[in-house]
Parts: sequence; C-alpha cells; structure tokens
Amino acid sequence: MRAFFNAIYEAYLTFCRILFVIMIVITGYTVLGRLVLKSSPAWGEELVLMCMVYMALVSAALAIKTNSHIRISLLDYVLPKKAIAWLDLLAYILMGLFSVFMIVGGGQYAMLMKNVRFTGLDMSSMWLYMSVPIAGIAMLLIVIEKIGDWFLNGGEEEENA
Repeated sequence: MRAFFNAIYEAYLTFCRILFVIMIVITGYTVLGRLVLKSSPAWGEELVLMCMVYMALVSAALAIKTNSHIRISLLDYVLPKKAIAWLDLLAYILMGLFSVFMIVGGGQYAMLMKNVRFTGLDMSSMWLYMSVPIAGIAMLLIVIEKIGDWFLNGGEEEENA
C-alpha cells in the first residue's frame, strides 16, 4: 500500500510542478507582451490565476504527508506522548472529514458555476472551482495513509514521512 500512496503523492506533486512552470511561462509572456509588444493576451492572467489556485490547494493537501503544514505545537511540550498521539489521530480524522466536505461541497459548488464563463479563456469557471474537490481527494488519500500509519505504528509518529 505504501507504493500506491507514494505514487499518488508523486502524481499530485508533479501536477503542482507542471502548474508552477506554466505559471512562470505565461506570466513571463504576459509581462513581455504588456511591456515590450504593447499587447498582452486576454487569457494570460485568468490562466495564471487558475494554475495558482490549483497549486495552492493541492500543495496544501500535500503538506500533510510530510508534516510541513502549520500546526500549533504548544501541547507537544505539556502533554505526554501518548496523549499527543491520540490528538494526532483526532486531527487526522477531522482533516478526513474536512476533505469529504471539500469533495462534496466543492463539487456541488463547481456544478453551480458551470454556466459562468471566464471571458478571456472562454471556458466555464467550473474548472476553477473543481480545484476544491480535486484537492479534497488528495487530502483524503493522504489522511487515509496517515491514519493507516498511525495504527500500524501504534500511535508513534514516523520521523521521515
């Protein structure tokens, strides 16, 4: 199962890297067009916005796997390790519930926005809002792996995720 979750993580990470490169290229092209050619593409800023939203949401979900997300660790210095381990499990369960909310609620909202169009891209803004359920799926898969690891390791946090 570890190989499956690592492959999913790598696929999402590669997706974020590709979006980042696309953002750089399009931003460069738009700036060049605006400053040098005196004509920038109408779709440039909208496409960069879409890439940025996807990358921000998906990479935030990926931060769970490596434990690089922001967390309040004050309790780590006060509570015993076993209590912290149980709080970690509770946090993973709550993240899982939130990811289900992102999938369901985000998908419903994206469907509501299917008739609203981006003017520069001439496409449905549903594709922008689909970033929420896509990030929710990434988060849910990573949380499932974290909960599985929690039970396999008896509540002990792995040093290297």
